[in-house]
Amino acid sequence: MKGTRIYSLVVILLYVFVLVLAGCSGSSSDGGGSATVNGKVADGYVSGADVYAYSDADMTNQIGAGSTDSEGNFSMILSVSSVPDPVYLKSVGGIDVATGMPAPTMLFVASGSSNKFNISPITDSLYKYSLTLGIDGARQHLTGQLGITNTELYDDPVVNTDLDGALNSVLSSGTMDGTLADGDYIVHAMFFVGNQITAEPAEMNVTISNGVVNGTEVGSSSVVTGKVQGSSIVLTIVDDPVPANVSQLARMAGDIGLMGSVTGVFTYLDIAAGGTDLYTGMCVANFVPVNGLDPTAVENVISNIYAGPKHIILRDIFGPEYKLGWGDLTITDVDFGTNTVTASDATIWFDNGSCDAPACDPTQVTLTFNLGSSEILETSGGDRTNLILLAFDFPAPSTDMLFLLQPVGNRRGIFLVVDVGFNILAIGDSYMATGTGLAPSLDSTTDYEVEVAVAHAGMLEQLRSDWIGTGVNMMPYSDSFTTPDMSGGTDFDLSGDLLKVFNGSIIAFKNDADNGPLNDTSDFIRLVELYETGAIQGEDILGGPLSFYPATFVGFVKKQGETAPSVAGTRNFLARTLYSKEVLVDNEDNAYRTSYITGDLTISGSSATLNWTEGGGTSGTASLTVENTDGLYHMHGTLDSSTYIDIFWPLGGKKSVYITSDNGTGDWLITEAGEAYLTH
Repeated sequence: MKGTRIYSLVVILLYVFVLVLAGCSGSSSDGGGSATVNGKVADGYVSGADVYAYSDADMTNQIGAGSTDSEGNFSMILSVSSVPDPVYLKSVGGIDVATGMPAPTMLFVASGSSNKFNISPITDSLYKYSLTLGIDGARQHLTGQLGITNTELYDDPVVNTDLDGALNSVLSSGTMDGTLADGDYIVHAMFFVGNQITAEPAEMNVTISNGVVNGTEVGSSSVVTGKVQGSSIVLTIVDDPVPANVSQLARMAGDIGLMGSVTGVFTYLDIAAGGTDLYTGMCVANFVPVNGLDPTAVENVISNIYAGPKHIILRDIFGPEYKLGWGDLTITDVDFGTNTVTASDATIWFDNGSCDAPACDPTQVTLTFNLGSSEILETSGGDRTNLILLAFDFPAPSTDMLFLLQPVGNRRGIFLVVDVGFNILAIGDSYMATGTGLAPSLDSTTDYEVEVAVAHAGMLEQLRSDWIGTGVNMMPYSDSFTTPDMSGGTDFDLSGDLLKVFNGSIIAFKNDADNGPLNDTSDFIRLVELYETGAIQGEDILGGPLSFYPATFVGFVKKQGETAPSVAGTRNFLARTLYSKEVLVDNEDNAYRTSYITGDLTISGSSATLNWTEGGGTSGTASLTVENTDGLYHMHGTLDSSTYIDIFWPLGGKKSVYITSDNGTGDWLITEAGEAYLTH
């Protein structure tokens, strides 16, 4: 009898142990034929995130859904009897409970037999690299880069503090997709248009509800509207709430990065001048939540992911000489107590014009860090943003200063050069990428081939058939290049008219036929960001009459001889017009006010479906043809009976370029050129 009791007790304990395991992070079956997946969403822990499970890498076959509690826990009963091998998870939205900031979108891939289903920035990077390297190749790459084990890839980074360094490396890579949850925000923004800069940063009070943005600009009567779609945003700012009274209209759109950061293109239409004065520039912004923010926790994250060695590339857009600069610096300290940032001196190369003569070789200078003019920008209420301003002095006898304005969580920023009287000598975009993190980069002395697409103002009123197709000089454009020896870090190659700069995950190309301003139509300066798959995106400054109309640019890079991957599935879609026939030709402003499209794009083999809604409210569904040219997807078809759309998207990138054409004259004439964001 005693032995029977002992046996019964053992059985009970084993049953309890199984129940405990089922409640922990991992998978189980509910006994009714369905599997269960439990885990954490951890950046810090993320509350209120939607979590989805899929059986395929394209995330088209959804097999489960759930949400996280206040401590980041989730549990999903799947529609299948066992967890697939591999299984894919996606976390969307939610709030980081440690900081109070919106959490990034995070992805996950693992074996179905795994007992760890913790979604984190580390697993997000693993998924992205797996698209080109495969799952095993991605694991090998990450463990080697981060110095962690295969098991630690799936650990809870909040519990395992040994992952702090690996987590910061991923967060500082600049490739993660941020988003903005519903709520109230103070927006701190800086716009650069032409040779103008606002005396003070613009500040807006906005509310986001179901992705729709409404608000006002502080200190003015301007009204703010817009849309958050996945990891991209568009904002429209008008100087009067009554449409008939609007005389100035501005628009900013771009990528949402970590910590509420936004970088992108800023356009300004002076309607009072007849609607033809369209100015194009750059913008950086930071969305600061009004409620729930923990400033100390935010400051710790910013310090951790911003400090360390940095690669930088600068491009003058609005100055007279169109100079390109590149180099390195180190952020040594971010002190929120004194509102200061400390950095090393910056070693910068400036190009002297692309040509073969020794006089054209780049010149290296050391810029002295200026602590007194470097700071962390604040809102009018004294709240810290994640916009960092760094200042450097040129060598004597010059009295000029260089400023870098960088939002932590994005690689792209803004730079300007001023003289002693603070007169602006140069304005352009800057890219700052971590020098030690997990940012993707190209291999040294390697042959690459690239497929490219671009959209710019020069296309307007041209035949679509002159730009899109399979003939010579039609998109997509094919090119190739060989990287120099980059074993020492930053390097460049100058041959003939073409200057190529490779600086970690940021790349620059400059063609300058006459070693002067970009007068020739073959001249250009191109800056791009590199993503894990080989996708690149950025802007072109073109020569000739288009010098003041930056072209949006995307492409896909792969080693020569390799096969580019393919993809399917649904992406958030947000498109905005940069240049349109109505604005630049017909002097109409009405189209510009509503010239953005939101929706979703689903790719399936050689076809795609675009569900779209214009800013003015018109909506529809378009069936598109899909062509994959070595990783650069071309999706095209009719939006309606009179409008044709072409979308070029590099697999794994955030941005695509698009053009629309109209057949009002019997031929398809290009009427709009712009950029569209495709994000998870």
